[in-house]
Amino acid sequence: MSNEANEIKPSHIAAARLKMAIAEREGKTVPEWISDLAGRDLADPNKPVDQNPGSSGDPGHLEKPQADPGHGHAPGGGVPGEDPEDASAAKQEGIDSQEAEALAAAYHLGLSLEVKGDVEGARTAYQQVVDSGHPEYAPQAANKLGHLLQGQRDPEGAQAAYQEAINSGDPETAAVAASGLGYLLLMQGDVEGARAAYRRAIESGKPETAAMTTNNLGHLLEEQGDLEGARAAYQQAIESGQANVAAVAANNLGHLLHIQGDVEGARAAYQQAMSEQSEYASLAATNLGHMLQGQGDVEGARTAYQQAIESEHPEYTAQAAYNLGHMLRDLGDTQGARTAYERAIESGHLRYAALAAFELEELLRGRGDDLGAELVRQSAIRSTIPTELTPTD
Repeated sequence: MSNEANEIKPSHIAAARLKMAIAEREGKTVPEWISDLAGRDLADPNKPVDQNPGSSGDPGHLEKPQADPGHGHAPGGGVPGEDPEDASAAKQEGIDSQEAEALAAAYHLGLSLEVKGDVEGARTAYQQVVDSGHPEYAPQAANKLGHLLQGQRDPEGAQAAYQEAINSGDPETAAVAASGLGYLLLMQGDVEGARAAYRRAIESGKPETAAMTTNNLGHLLEEQGDLEGARAAYQQAIESGQANVAAVAANNLGHLLHIQGDVEGARAAYQQAMSEQSEYASLAATNLGHMLQGQGDVEGARTAYQQAIESEHPEYTAQAAYNLGHMLRDLGDTQGARTAYERAIESGHLRYAALAAFELEELLRGRGDDLGAELVRQSAIRSTIPTELTPTD
C-alpha cells in the first residue's frame, strides 16, 4: 500500500463530512456508515457494499458514477492494451485509498463523538478502525480506545487496547500507548508493570513521549521512596529539550528538593521552570512563592506570586492571587490584600474566588466596612455562579 493511500488529506476529510451528513440523514449506525465509506464491509472485506440502493431521485443517497459507452472500454471493464496485472493493481490501490479515506474519517468521527460525550459512539467508531487492522489508523484508534476506556473505569478493556497499540509495530503510537499503559497500571497498584511500561516508552526514542514518560517515572520513583532515582529522572526530563515537559519536570524537582530541605536547589529548579515557555511556568511561580513565603522572604514571594498572576492562567492566577492576599493580610497590608483578593474573585475560580471573597468580606467587616463587605459577597456570587444559572429579570 502506498504512503499516498495512507495519508489523511483535506479532500478525505471534506468527503467524509459530506458522507457523514448523508449517513446521518439515513439514520445509519457507525459500522454501516464506515462500511459505506470504504465501499465494502470492513468486517467482511470480500463482501461489497451497495452504495446506490433505491431510487436515483432519493436525495439521501450518493449517485455512483456511470461508465460512458463509446470511449473504447472493453466489455470486461478494462482498457484495450492494458496489462491485466496493472489494471488489478490500480483497482486495488483505488480500494485501498477508499478504505484509507473511510478509516481516517471513522477515526475523526470517534474523536468528535468523544468530545461530544457520546462514549458508546466513540467506542464503536474506534473499535471499527481497530478491527480493520490498518497499519496506520488501527494503532492510533487502539490507543485512543485505551484512553477512552480508562476514563470509563474499564481497566481491563483499556489495558487490552493499549497492548494492541503497543504490539502494532507503529513506533510512535506504541510509545504513547506504553506511557498510557504505565499510568493505568500505576493507578491499579501494579508498580512493576507500570515501571516496565514506562521504560518501554522511554526507550522508544520518540523525544516528546520519552521525555514526558521520564517525568512520570520520576513521580513513580518519588512515590516509592526512591528519591535519588526520582531526582535523576526529573533531571533527565528537564534536559530533554522539550519545553513543556522540562517545565513540568523542573517544577516536580523543585517540590522534591523543597521537601528534602534543599531550599536553594528548589529555588533554582522552580526558576528554571518559570523560564520555560510553558503554561506550567505559572505553576512553578506559585509554588516558589509559597516556598519563599514559608521561608519569610516576603519580597521574593510577592514577586513570584505576581509573575503567576500576570500569566493569566485560569488556574494558577487565581491561586497565586489568593495566596498573595492571604500573605499581605497577615502582614497588615490591608490595601494590598484587598487588591490581591479582588483579583482572585475576578477570576471566577470556584475554589480560590470563593476563599478570597470569604476572607476579604471578613477583613472588611473587621474594619467596620459592612457595605464594602456586602458588595464583595454579591460580587463573589456573580463571579462564581455559572452564567446559565444566574437569575434574569
